[in-house]
Amino acid sequence: MSNNGVDIDHIDPRWEEGRDYQLVCGLDCPLNFREIEESENQRKSNRFLPWKWSREEIGVIPEDPGDLALFLDPDTNEWVLEEFLSPWWYEKTWRNCGPCLGLKNALINDPDIHKKTFRKLIEKNPNHQKEAFAKLLENNPNHQSEAGRIGGKKIHEEKDETGKSIRAQQLGKMGCREKKRKSSKERYARGEGLAAMTFEEKSNRSKKAISRKYIDPLHPDLGAHSAPTLALKQKSKGYPHGPETRVRVE
Repeated sequence: MSNNGVDIDHIDPRWEEGRDYQLVCGLDCPLNFREIEESENQRKSNRFLPWKWSREEIGVIPEDPGDLALFLDPDTNEWVLEEFLSPWWYEKTWRNCGPCLGLKNALINDPDIHKKTFRKLIEKNPNHQKEAFAKLLENNPNHQSEAGRIGGKKIHEEKDETGKSIRAQQLGKMGCREKKRKSSKERYARGEGLAAMTFEEKSNRSKKAISRKYIDPLHPDLGAHSAPTLALKQKSKGYPHGPETRVRVE
């Protein structure tokens, strides 16, 4: 029920016919009702985490965001004191909520659903990806660097009996530098790329690249530099770096 952007929400979600993901039946009584913003209610979805309350224990009945309550952690099966509607609560309730189970079923029926959804978004707004990334950087300027570190660790988490990354072995025994070196030698032998250029052409190419100056619009104090130099300065400060973080100075 919504009125002027405000919803009447069931604290414990209401069971509805046809939904197999509900864990409880929310009572239709004043004690189980509260007014919250429509956007918050949509984000909350019909999620639920078992909770308990007694006079002898720490915690309260979870009604408002931030209420400290005793929740049953589904991973450890232990009662823990956490905030209601906190990031922890959302993470623990995600696997049992409708959107998550709906997505799992959709992936079973159509493994390419993510690609199709992304294609539709791009058709509707060609700048969707850039805008989404800009929002991430707005919330956290170090998003790119942090995501790179986390992603790099994750792909190499699985180790063999000798402690070496299985993923690295799957990618090939030859390292990245060795691959580049081999590729460069092959291109040189075929007379392609830099190998096909004269000394003057190579010199002009280098001068042109160095003469192009860029600034970081979020951190103009770094000054105007060539792309590689600016990237090094951004890295040294822990700032995001890459083509999307610099603007060319005319």
